[in-house]
Amino acid sequence: MSPILTSTLRTIITAALADLAEHAGADDVALYVPSRAGGFHRFGVYGSHAAARLPRRLTGGDSRANGLIERLAEWGAHLIAPIRGPGGTPAFVLFTRETGRLPTTGEIDPALRLFSTVLEQAITQRAATAHAVRQTRLLNAVLNSTRGAIFVVEPDRRLSLAGRPVQTILGLAQDEVTLEGIFERLPPADQRRALRAYFRARRRRAAEQVEVRMVADTGFHRTLRVTFSPLQGAGGSGRIVGLADDITEVKKLGLQLIQASKLATLGELSAGVAHEINQPLHAIRISTGLMQEHLAERAGLDDFLSERFQRIDAMIERSQRIVEHLRRFGRTADLEMKSCNAAAPLRDALDLLDAKLQRVNIPVVFDAEDSALQVQCDPVALEQVFVNLLVNAMDAIEEARLEPAPANRADAIRIEITRTPDQRFIAYAITDTGAGLQPLLAEAVFLPFFTTKPAGKGLGLGLSISYSIVSGHGGTIHVASEPGRTTFTVLIPRERSRES
Repeated sequence: MSPILTSTLRTIITAALADLAEHAGADDVALYVPSRAGGFHRFGVYGSHAAARLPRRLTGGDSRANGLIERLAEWGAHLIAPIRGPGGTPAFVLFTRETGRLPTTGEIDPALRLFSTVLEQAITQRAATAHAVRQTRLLNAVLNSTRGAIFVVEPDRRLSLAGRPVQTILGLAQDEVTLEGIFERLPPADQRRALRAYFRARRRRAAEQVEVRMVADTGFHRTLRVTFSPLQGAGGSGRIVGLADDITEVKKLGLQLIQASKLATLGELSAGVAHEINQPLHAIRISTGLMQEHLAERAGLDDFLSERFQRIDAMIERSQRIVEHLRRFGRTADLEMKSCNAAAPLRDALDLLDAKLQRVNIPVVFDAEDSALQVQCDPVALEQVFVNLLVNAMDAIEEARLEPAPANRADAIRIEITRTPDQRFIAYAITDTGAGLQPLLAEAVFLPFFTTKPAGKGLGLGLSISYSIVSGHGGTIHVASEPGRTTFTVLIPRERSRES
């Protein structure tokens, strides 16, 4: 294989050929080595006429090769000296001189052997350099292709090697890619923990791992898992390899799963708690009823006491309804389909959220096309869907209130229950007057753990669960949003037997 010439290699060969020309007293010198395509090709020249006179390539059947000896005779004296080429391959050096004689091969044999040695060393060094360049490029490609940020810390804490992910993951400009530049992005407590891990890795000659928070220019916190490992091998003395993984989403997902597990446990407990609460509520209601009858029989009830007993009874009844909701929510997730009034699951959800709706002062406009509409569904599961949608609507309106409001905005949740034009589905439309969703966010709202709410306020599971429940009913759910208005529409198959 023909080696690739570089300017450095060309300079070395030219200098060696010049030395040969001086020893032989030649005007022109050319080196020919085996060609990968067959024959020989000119590998280097020295002299004022060699580049123009001598062919670049010689093959066995080439007329130029066959006529070369005749042309050499015209130029004067010539000498063809065989030598050992790269890798021990046969090669030759061609000497020409216009006047006078040239020495024999034996007379310049020491110079030829020295030239062969220089040639072999130069090409070997070139091959080693080319291999090192390829390895460096490969290493850089690996560093730039990994998800984690890999870097090498020198004993003086300079970074001698760092791929592009160091800039992207750590949010650093190219001139900031130093160990100090990395640590400056950490809060003081995390700086100290990272430095301790770095020095422990150097002192113990063992890998050390630490989790730190990095603050970006935007104020966004990212959680990184940084591993410091001593570089092994002869060149690793005092050097540390760092690997930084962005685990922000992993940590967030872990916290969400923990919270989801807690909520699942609370859901399992709710049925038992509801039962325990329901018993004293039932006893209180019976007791107040007996007290009301007793007072009425003995002294009569004035309007004040009568009104108070009625309010107590109403509050107990409302508490029992809430307890019943909790009990039903604690049941298993298997759908129990039955025919029910289309508005019933929505009204139950509104009853459950009535206190919060009043507290945040958000009116609800309820519009049902026909109070007799029936739907085939699991009322408890469908109620859970509407609870999720109503809670999201309230949160959206509350968040929008934090921004300057247009003069004509009137906060409200509007609910419409209609039949689709093909009469096959009941359509539930829940519209809020929040800020609205961006188009890309609207496409992702049904993905598990996707949320636009601040950390700690939402798990991103409500709409995903709602999507699953609606799909289990053979229905669909979709969202349409614009600035100042978002509508979630749920389509559930109708119960036709009682209406047709």
